[in-house]
Amino acid sequence: MRTVRNLSPMTKGKISNAMKSKTKSEETRQKISTAMKKYWSTIPTANPEIKQKNNKPSTEIPTL
Repeated sequence: MRTVRNLSPMTKGKISNAMKSKTKSEETRQKISTAMKKYWSTIPTANPEIKQKNNKPSTEIPTL
């Protein structure tokens, strides 16, 4: 189980690439969205400065 919500851009990119080939129904997507919002609202941010840096759009495309 995670203790903080910050992930590196490279890790986020790897997760994103792995999930792109999978499809889900709209109902499933809404259920996942609701559950994840509830889950992540309970986990604190490790460092507010890191959160601000990670919210900036990245032009770098990570490779696997």
